[in-house]
Parts: sequence; structure tokens; C-alpha cells
Amino acid sequence: MGSAGKWACCNVGASAPWEYGGYYAWGETEEKSTYGWTTYKHCDGSNTTLRDIGTDIASTQYDVAHVKWQGNWQMPNYDQAKLLTQCSGELTTLNNVPGRKYIGSNGNYIFLPAPGIIRPSGLDT
Repeated sequence: MGSAGKWACCNVGASAPWEYGGYYAWGETEEKSTYGWTTYKHCDGSNTTLRDIGTDIASTQYDVAHVKWQGNWQMPNYDQAKLLTQCSGELTTLNNVPGRKYIGSNGNYIFLPAPGIIRPSGLDT
């Protein structure tokens, strides 16, 4: 995508760009049925017992793209994701799925579907 680098065609767990893919907690590589402090792998049941796994987990054992797809795949780190701001972007739909399309100077684009958020119970901050 020009200056924003190369990106996968879809999210981890998706087989098409408009599919949402999996839902993963920060630093976790498996989906689960309930999300909250008591089920978060990197704490002891509350937000006061969080273990520091870092802010840039790309290409580590905490990176779901790296773990699931292996090889050189990784989730974008902050600097890589920030490069998308150099692309033109527009809110749009693809196959009736809302999201944002980022278009690079070379005409290539990536569509990021916007599924919303899951608000885990007991998550105050």
C-alpha cells in the first residue's frame, strides 16, 4: 500500500476482507466465550494485577497474527498503523459491511471492517 507497507487481505480468522475475523484480547492468541478481568490471561483476575507484556507485541508470542499465520506475519505495530494516516481514507461498505477503506498513493487499498466493540462485563477501565 505504498508508504504504509504490505498488509494482509483480511483479519485473522477471516477469509475475505469484509469478514470480521476473530475477537482476541490484547496479547492473547485464542478466542474465548467470555471477556473480562477474570478470564484475561495476562492478569490475576483484576485490572490491578496486570502483567506488562509491552506495548509493541508484533512478532512475539503475544501477536495473534504471528502465532496463527507464522512466518513473517505480524500485527501492525503503532508506527506501521500510523502510516495509514498518509493514505486517503473513507467510510464505506463492502458487501454490506461497514468499515474504512484506506487507499495508498499507488492505488492499492485495504478495507478494515468495523464490527463494533464487545464490552466485557466487569471491565470498568
